[in-house]
Amino acid sequence: MRNAHASSTPHHVGQVEKARIEITALLEQWGAPSAPARAGDIVDAMQNLGWTPPRDPNADIPPLRPARVADEDSPGRREFAEARAALAARQRRDP
Repeated sequence: MRNAHASSTPHHVGQVEKARIEITALLEQWGAPSAPARAGDIVDAMQNLGWTPPRDPNADIPPLRPARVADEDSPGRREFAEARAALAARQRRDP
């Protein structure tokens, strides 16, 4: 059954209502056999009406590991090498 309000006020129907009407018509026309097929038809119809999927909120997350420093003489590497050398140079205390 068609929405009487939607057909009586075609210029004031929102984008979601337009999508619902178009999807209903397509499902009636195609008689989609399964839920996945119906979902695909719905998405295609919505995209034909100008709908775009929302942005992925995780798309802008930086990688968990920082990029490796190309400079082998970076301050962090220097400090680590100096601490390692100082540890190796200390005198051993064997009991």
